[in-house]
Amino acid sequence: MNRRAIIIVLVAIALLLIATTIKSGWLYLVSSSLFALLIASAIVSRMTISNIELERSCAPEVFEGEPFKVSLRIRSKGHLPRYLLKVSDLQFSKRGKKNAFELIRKSRGLLELFPQDETRNGEEGAMEEFSGSVTVERIEPRGFVDVDYRLVALKRGVFKRANIEISSMGFTGAWHSKRVLDLESPITVFPRIYEVSSFPFEPIATYSPVESYEWPRKGAGQDYFGIREYVRGDSLRHIHWKASAHQGKLVVKEFQQEFRPSAAIVLALGKPRFGRENINSLEDGLRAAASIAAYYCSLGSLPRIINGATETPEACDLRGCLRIFASFEPQETIERKEPLSRLIKSSIEILEQGSAISLITNADAKDFLEVIGETPVTLQGFAFVLINEASYLAKRRDFTEEEIIQRIADEIAMRGAHLYVVRHREDIARCLSEPYITTNS
Repeated sequence: MNRRAIIIVLVAIALLLIATTIKSGWLYLVSSSLFALLIASAIVSRMTISNIELERSCAPEVFEGEPFKVSLRIRSKGHLPRYLLKVSDLQFSKRGKKNAFELIRKSRGLLELFPQDETRNGEEGAMEEFSGSVTVERIEPRGFVDVDYRLVALKRGVFKRANIEISSMGFTGAWHSKRVLDLESPITVFPRIYEVSSFPFEPIATYSPVESYEWPRKGAGQDYFGIREYVRGDSLRHIHWKASAHQGKLVVKEFQQEFRPSAAIVLALGKPRFGRENINSLEDGLRAAASIAAYYCSLGSLPRIINGATETPEACDLRGCLRIFASFEPQETIERKEPLSRLIKSSIEILEQGSAISLITNADAKDFLEVIGETPVTLQGFAFVLINEASYLAKRRDFTEEEIIQRIADEIAMRGAHLYVVRHREDIARCLSEPYITTNS
């Protein structure tokens, strides 16, 4: 029961009291009609959402922040037609606030005749197009209706199921009935990739060991290997235009991999303490990792991914790296220096001498400084990306934190490595393209 239903009930009761006082038969009739109308609306709204089946399909892999198409088949198994059925996809969006009549009015272009109050802020208004709410005016008995809409995933992850809410407000809009269906609809959301203009990739070793590649495999080279679907970050020079036109989607050519310098991305990311669900040091750290992986792959390298649970990392192409980042779960909070120190040592031991290594961490700046200060060996080929956890809490920059970061930069420079600092509200592409020493010296 919503506000409109409450108003109808109050009006019906008022008419009933007046009719009792003045002994008016027609007021009895009007009051009874209002009660009957409300009951009929409740019955109709309940019947509308019953015996409904849904089939949902969408792309299996998408990027966060980018809209993607979802197809939904709404099937009625009842013997009566369904009217004004509202369907809301709750997988990546909040429950829609608009009722069926408002959605019909918008679809029919009646906003100018029946304007509404602008109560949404700019961000909500911009996302309204991707709210995932649609309204079906009529479904025939034992028939179906296909609808398409667009969604935006605001956070990376692996999602196996989706919740779809179906609701109806009857023929008066005075009674709101709804139910939520749990559908199997797997989808993997990759972290957003930022275009990095330059990043350290100058390993000492010219080629990786020959025994690492005992058979032909795809990669960067001259010999043709095959074709595959275009992935964001692939070079436009490798697009196979004829195959793309034939298949109706972008397809790129793959080549047999040549021996290239090895590279690795080390994830020393713990659970964030500050920030929001999709904007925090962990998520921005994974976005930075995805951007660096795309940069490595564009240079012909297959980077390896190392984290606390990986002992023998394997080389991955860009899509393989993105799948690892999408499913990444921090093993522990990086609040002490032991996990960070262990990852640095294991990276040096596991990887070939001279590999390009990018270590991404959201550890406390003081702990990070101690770990770097206790590292006696040279860190040639290392690039450290520090996700400044404190910037997600303080509105103003902490000058004490800045002094610690500057000391970290000095320690890293003495060991022949590079430092990059990512802060909240700063462009990740710029943070990764310009070393901290260059911009803050």
